[in-house]
Amino acid sequence: MSEPDAPATFVAVPKALAKDLIGSGLALRVPDFRGAVLDAVIVVGTDAGTVITLMQAPDAVSRLAAWLRDHVSRHQDSIKVEARRGDRTLTLRVDGQVPIDAITDFIAAALADPDVPPGSSTPR
Repeated sequence: MSEPDAPATFVAVPKALAKDLIGSGLALRVPDFRGAVLDAVIVVGTDAGTVITLMQAPDAVSRLAAWLRDHVSRHQDSIKVEARRGDRTLTLRVDGQVPIDAITDFIAAALADPDVPPGSSTPR
């Protein structure tokens, strides 16, 4: 669980994914306020109208990745996952062929503190 004054990382997701993650104790719903989706570090899909913050639980990111993979496999569809930091945006198109590990790595990298080099716990 994160520290009380740690900044929240907003993730905009479809309502069904938010319900699953919140029900599992892996996320908290962010109160609705204007512009929250615009502040999201990660946006999942075009119907990402619910903003959550992921808990710092070991399985939160992998659960999010597994839900995405299962969802697109069941619906024989794809979903766009966007990671935004400042003026940079990276996009991963997830379909039934994308390995869960690749989705997990993409999300973990998007959520990583940009001031901490990979493999380090010390800010630059």
